[in-house]
Amino acid sequence: MTSWLEYAAQMLAFRDDTSLVKHYLHALTELLSIAESHLVAPCVDGRQLQVVGSHPSLSWEVDNFEHPFAHILQHRQPMLLGTDKLPYWLGDSAFAELTAVRRSGDGVLLCPLPGNGGQIRAFVVFIGQETILSELLLQSAWRQFSHIFMHQWLLLTELTQQHSQHDVLRASLSRMQEERQRDQLSFQLSHFLIGQSQPMQRLHQQTIKAAQSALSVLIQGETGTGKELVARAVHQLSDRAQHSFIAINCAAIPDSLLESELFGYEKGAFSGASTAKKGLLQQADGGTLFLDEIGDMPLTLQAKLLRVLETRQFRPIGGSREVSSNFRLVAATHVALADQVKSKKFRQDLYYRLCQYPLALPPLRERLADLKLLAEHFVDQFNQQQQRQVRGIHYSVLDRLQSYTFPGNVRELRHLIEYGCAQANDDEELQLPHLGPRLEMLINEPSLQAEAPESIPQNSAACAQVHDLKLAVRCYETRIIRTRLEQFNGDRAKAAESLGLPKRTLAHKCQKLEIDH
Repeated sequence: MTSWLEYAAQMLAFRDDTSLVKHYLHALTELLSIAESHLVAPCVDGRQLQVVGSHPSLSWEVDNFEHPFAHILQHRQPMLLGTDKLPYWLGDSAFAELTAVRRSGDGVLLCPLPGNGGQIRAFVVFIGQETILSELLLQSAWRQFSHIFMHQWLLLTELTQQHSQHDVLRASLSRMQEERQRDQLSFQLSHFLIGQSQPMQRLHQQTIKAAQSALSVLIQGETGTGKELVARAVHQLSDRAQHSFIAINCAAIPDSLLESELFGYEKGAFSGASTAKKGLLQQADGGTLFLDEIGDMPLTLQAKLLRVLETRQFRPIGGSREVSSNFRLVAATHVALADQVKSKKFRQDLYYRLCQYPLALPPLRERLADLKLLAEHFVDQFNQQQQRQVRGIHYSVLDRLQSYTFPGNVRELRHLIEYGCAQANDDEELQLPHLGPRLEMLINEPSLQAEAPESIPQNSAACAQVHDLKLAVRCYETRIIRTRLEQFNGDRAKAAESLGLPKRTLAHKCQKLEIDH
């Protein structure tokens, strides 16, 4: 049979407090021939006592004298609870559960275990025959063994607490660093995306999270909401910021050229290919590829793009070998791609591959609280680009702008501010007269945004009201295209055919006129 000395020697080899406690209690049970033993100790804040190891749900308030441990803390003496005294303490449910293993004739012995300074640091609970427990009060071997245990246990407990405190400190420092990084990223983002309204704050947060992920990003929003700005922000805030940002508008390039632009080609691949050319996929290696208006990509090219996204490999036109490219894809569209999928105009598998991290851009009409910041930003931008000194924007202009819905969104606002700044003198505020009839026409005649071309006045009196021919022609063309797109439920191919235009020409006009359909 293993002796106290052997158990004590084994105890010194333990490096975790849980295993040490199990070893200690096992030694007591074996060498003292008792039914069971438990270790009870104060919790970290010292307000409660808990069973160490087993029965983790049992606890007692230190200052509650309904249980025997409080009395031992007060008198600092062991307490033997024989069959005559034990029933009194069984009214405490936790104590009754702890000692439930006892049999007929069993008693309970509670002994305090002092630490190095003599302060009670734990209790050992013996459950066994009352005669054996009485003898324990006179034995010294288990007390010496317990003294060795307490020294080792307190040492390991202190080390565990230190490690725990270090972990808490590291976690706290990590959170602080993350918060500082988020603040820095938010500050950087404020230079890309102007606005402090609730919709923009949500967009800022989501853009930062998107940038810190490796997922493909799909940006959806109306024309003029700043989809390319968000795409550039995702790139600049990511770990790919030191590499290239390659952008292409899929609606502005003919189908026959789009594939060669993306995949590149080898010399002699087709007539006119006198030299090899790297495609945008290869140019974006290590960086970000931005595909604007991806909803206009032909179905045949969508299948090829899907394969590239899955394998990160592609073959240039006329090439004989695969080329690898490690790029991050950001795509954008002003159309509802989900509806395009339903109408079989966009591949479902590519849609799900693109939509790993969707970002929805709010239209300007839903964040008019940002109008002042945006207008002032565009005035400053105009001054820097044109070497001018327009002093700012008058509140009357801002009040007037608040009554307009801006179907062209932020881009339309920028053009309007730039027009006004061009009319203003240096050291002068931008005022309502500088915006002239352009602003009044937009605000007072909202029907210009949707009115059918047949309803345009033909009489000379109406024509006499035109003071800006270019603007009148632009409005007229916008109304025709908008009406035709509404007639064909946004189908650009049918609208283009009905107007006698190539689809790409119509797409270019929609982009130029800021028509969102």
